[in-house]
Amino acid sequence: MDHPDSDTRHWTRPPLCACPLCGTLPEQPLLSLSLSQRAGLPSDITVSVCAACDFAYVAPVDAQAYDRYYAANTNDQMSVHAEISELDARRYVTQADTLAAILGGPEALDVLDVGCGEAGLLRTLVARFPQHRYAGSDPNVKEDAPGGRGAHPRIRFNRSWQEIDQQFDVIILSHVLEHIVDLKDFSAIVGKLAPGGKIYIEVPDAAHYASAPRREFCYYFDRLHVNHFSLASLSDVVRSWGLGIRQAGRQDFTYKDGNPFPACYVIGAAGGDSAAGLEAPHGLPQALASYLAQERDRAGRMAAQFVPGQEIVVYGFGDNFFRSRAAGGPLSACRVRAVIDARWEALSQSAYAGQYRFMDRDAALREHAGLPIVVTVSWGGETIGRMLAEAGAQKVLVF
Repeated sequence: MDHPDSDTRHWTRPPLCACPLCGTLPEQPLLSLSLSQRAGLPSDITVSVCAACDFAYVAPVDAQAYDRYYAANTNDQMSVHAEISELDARRYVTQADTLAAILGGPEALDVLDVGCGEAGLLRTLVARFPQHRYAGSDPNVKEDAPGGRGAHPRIRFNRSWQEIDQQFDVIILSHVLEHIVDLKDFSAIVGKLAPGGKIYIEVPDAAHYASAPRREFCYYFDRLHVNHFSLASLSDVVRSWGLGIRQAGRQDFTYKDGNPFPACYVIGAAGGDSAAGLEAPHGLPQALASYLAQERDRAGRMAAQFVPGQEIVVYGFGDNFFRSRAAGGPLSACRVRAVIDARWEALSQSAYAGQYRFMDRDAALREHAGLPIVVTVSWGGETIGRMLAEAGAQKVLVF
């Protein structure tokens, strides 16, 4: 069940709420989703779009609950190991190329990466620009444990940027702002900028979701990305913090599934006006409507592999399962005979036990050998599909 503190008294954004940037109330949400129960986070969410701000946002959200969640859980930018993968290394090099405009000089600067995770970007910057002094903050950092996550002799770590009693010449927010519940409160980060300091912000580019569809249905909408920016709305947020825009653009990277992930960035500067020619066009409402139409059309083609009422076995009981089962999703018309999940024993005692039968893999293969198995696990789905086929599954689909 949801965390007991996640009630309407604590919601920064109620289920249908005004735009957190301008206060405009939407006529109706763009999308409503029911997701898996996860302690401290809402199960039922809406995604709304503000045309005036070119910005989309998730509700309801509880700022205190989200803070607790990130403190207790490794976030999606943290790697499992301290080593930088080849895929991530290419991404960090691209970011370092952009940051060279403000880090390439000989003067030693103080640099802070907020939400640094395993400090892959910071370690890349240390190697390329060794003249600077580096610090990183992340709720998951174990800064007191030698050899722990992110440990590096040239980088000082803290769990919270608010606790650092220092100003910085450069602050990096790489895929952080999409997770921030209260953007106005977070603007206090500007107080950590030294006079003339600069801030680099990179986020998913919601205006280009349709150009980079993922295997999972409506993948870009979940509870952790509570803000969806275009380059225009990101720039406006930076200006609202009293900063000028020095540089802005798109910076896609290769994601863990090997396909492009759309991203955009802004470099803001303390003092002075924005550079000329950096006004980004609006168009996010149309772009997100196109993405949803594309996803529903794709889901229809996926669903065409089944007859209405088709009985299936599903592997995985996470958010991708719930999105696939939502109205218009590829599994919305199927009957789920069983769910294979590593947590099957605990799930069999949960509130979901009345809706679904949970089993381990071997028992499901023995009892339902003739039914299609649909894998709804985001990472490693193809590998799981091959494993199921080798174990005797007659038909395996990866959604």
